[in-house]
Amino acid sequence: MTLEYLAEREPDVAAEAEAVVSALELDAALTALPAEGLPELLDACVASGRQVAVISDLSEPAVLATLRARGMNGRVAAVAPGMDSTWRSVTPRVRLNALLTCSASA
Repeated sequence: MTLEYLAEREPDVAAEAEAVVSALELDAALTALPAEGLPELLDACVASGRQVAVISDLSEPAVLATLRARGMNGRVAAVAPGMDSTWRSVTPRVRLNALLTCSASA
């Protein structure tokens, strides 16, 4: 059951359910270790003038919190989340726009 479905059918509990899911996602994201070598890769990209976009299945707040917690937030130009703030899947166009953000500012 998605939160969108729940919001339509049980709006009185949807906000609480969204808060629980958001907290669980954030906790999972913050406890996961970054891929081996990722900080060094990001440093190399920054040093060579390359911009990086993160494409993730996580929500944008979870991605940004994880980057901040790992000290990598200043090395990423754009984030393309898997879900928007209402927990709906993000379209491929939204992800493409994140990549275009990188190339437009290069």
